[in-house]
Amino acid sequence: MNSNQGGNIIYFVILLVFALSSFLVQARGRSAEMWKAARTWSLIVGIIVVLVSFRAELGTIKDRILGEVNPSAAQTKLGNVHIRKSEDGHFHVDALVNDQALNFIIDTGASNITLSKSDAAKAGISISALTYNGSSFTANGQVQTASITLDRIAIGPIQRTKVRAEVNDGAMDTSLLGMSFLNSLSGFSVRGDELVLQP
Repeated sequence: MNSNQGGNIIYFVILLVFALSSFLVQARGRSAEMWKAARTWSLIVGIIVVLVSFRAELGTIKDRILGEVNPSAAQTKLGNVHIRKSEDGHFHVDALVNDQALNFIIDTGASNITLSKSDAAKAGISISALTYNGSSFTANGQVQTASITLDRIAIGPIQRTKVRAEVNDGAMDTSLLGMSFLNSLSGFSVRGDELVLQP
């Protein structure tokens, strides 16, 4: 038995003694109520024991459920960020840009983080002050771009500051998370239907 297991046993013994003491105080001379209270306390203690004993497994189940419900929600496992592939075949991820939640498609073919005008405005970028003196080739042809620097971008526990990005002057449904962010990582890889980002 390790020290953590011993600590858990002591904790539960103390909890059980407290529960039984409370039960005995409440149940003086009341047989039917006593058994009802006993069943209630037994259920409460049992639930607590199960939740604490299987907290790691329950955390994994929670992450899996969240990944199914919202594939864009990054899941953290052993310090790495895991992103599930969406039904459209792309990896979408929710990120905080200047503390504003934005949704991105992860695109290794994009040199920079590329924001749509609407996402840039949400992130506090003054669209009217931008100069579109760059260009980029997309599926819709060549578009003009404006260079910007993001104060902060975060995906789960991975945070970067002063990251180079651009605003696309053309129409975009979703902003792109390109290599200017991915190159700041120690590594990234696709494992089945998951993209794993390593800080």
